[in-house]
Amino acid sequence: MSYSKLFENATEGDSSGPIVGHLPEWVQGTLIYNGPVGQWEFEKENARHWFDGMAILQSFQIDQSKKLVFLKKRFLQSDAYQKAKANGKLIITEYGTPSASDPDKNVMSRLVSSIIPGEMTDNCACSIYKLGGLYVAATETSLLRIVDPVSLATGDKIDMSSLVNIASGRPITDHNGDVYNISGTFLTGIKYHILKFPASDSQNPKEILSSAQTVATLPSRMKTYFSYYHSFGMSENYFVFIEQPWVANSMKLISSKIKGISFFNCLEWMPEECNQFHVIERSTGNRLDLTFKSRKPFFFLNHINTFEDDCGNLVVDLLTYDSPDILHQMSLEKLKSGKFEIKDESRIQRYVLPLAGGSTSNYGTALASQEGDITWLTPHAVVPETGCEHPSLNPQVRGRKYKFAYVIGWINSVNRGFFANAITKVNMDTGESTSWKEEEFCHPAEAMFLPRPVSSEEGRSTSDEDDGIIMASVTDVRADHKDFVVFLDARNMSEVARCKFDDTIAFASHASFYKN
Repeated sequence: MSYSKLFENATEGDSSGPIVGHLPEWVQGTLIYNGPVGQWEFEKENARHWFDGMAILQSFQIDQSKKLVFLKKRFLQSDAYQKAKANGKLIITEYGTPSASDPDKNVMSRLVSSIIPGEMTDNCACSIYKLGGLYVAATETSLLRIVDPVSLATGDKIDMSSLVNIASGRPITDHNGDVYNISGTFLTGIKYHILKFPASDSQNPKEILSSAQTVATLPSRMKTYFSYYHSFGMSENYFVFIEQPWVANSMKLISSKIKGISFFNCLEWMPEECNQFHVIERSTGNRLDLTFKSRKPFFFLNHINTFEDDCGNLVVDLLTYDSPDILHQMSLEKLKSGKFEIKDESRIQRYVLPLAGGSTSNYGTALASQEGDITWLTPHAVVPETGCEHPSLNPQVRGRKYKFAYVIGWINSVNRGFFANAITKVNMDTGESTSWKEEEFCHPAEAMFLPRPVSSEEGRSTSDEDDGIIMASVTDVRADHKDFVVFLDARNMSEVARCKFDDTIAFASHASFYKN
């Protein structure tokens, strides 16, 4: 079976489709996807890596009064996209695709430009989130792009370089509306920072940036390397930042433009450096004087959730890999030719960090052993099956004790594993899993959980964690079949409705949901 449709250039468009089934009336709003799904192929030169696609935003507006879902697709009008479109190739360096050196710059300018945020890409192809009163698209540089969630029009660029050099595209919004993110600076030593943007309704970028607070700073444990991060953990009282052994060589990075190499080429795997878990108090920004390290090295992209239990433990749930091999396999040449062969697949792992007086006895095989000043961590494998990604959960339990996570097969779906072509609900306590699964030709994107509104008349308990609707776009690689959005009852993962479209849906990455 050819999976080339998943990696073809996308197109803009507007269409609609009828809601078939019985979708609860309270399901109202807009599901928006972002991700490296837009354009990889250009007139003169193509992008090399899946992450390097020019971002296209896709929204699914649910209109219950008309029993329709309206699909809208718009390219993010970033500087990176505009220059690539005008020149027939990538002009600004992306994750895995280098650009040519600018002939108008001298040698010193080229050396410095590789770490100047203004020279970084604004191809914000990772996520969309609310920052103050604005909606912004993000990537893993210090640049954001304002986005209109209704029209998907691209607004001004927001440059956070006065605060940090890079920031993750996976911030966390707490239950008060404050936005936190993990970030880094390089110019005065390699440091990691946790930023806080207090909740506000401001739509003034300068006001939003001036309100930002650096709540914690950590030096890198390696002087000339910094750990790659895509996400971090946050409970009600703690942040968790994991320094992993997939690291960027700052010396390579400085000379990358002159040598014509990408950020991906500056990354190195150092398995002798086990992962270190840094635990930081949210109230003070102080790092706990406890050293937690993993027994074995691992690579990861996504945290699932982090919470404090009743026994003095901090529980950190992750999707982990034995190595970063998956990123090497995601070159477009391999993906389009069907040569996607992962050497190690992701695992749902639970790490339990005993804080003062904590015990790990209630978490299966999760262990923590003390050797001198180091607490060595061995994870508990929540399920035996491997090969899932893009975890989501009921937003009401983010940072709190919870039971259910929802995952998809993602790129692994081409390998026909357990999670392939499915949206799977995992009981994080028991390992029991329940899936909605379509044919092998259908590929769900990240699933979103929409909780059913609480009504005082119903007397609904807050313990009804899985009382809601799961939504996801699904791309069908068969030429004669339509792509669709599916709606599931999260309690039993049964399908309650779907909506098919005549237009195609690009195989997307991260999603957000906004109520009308």
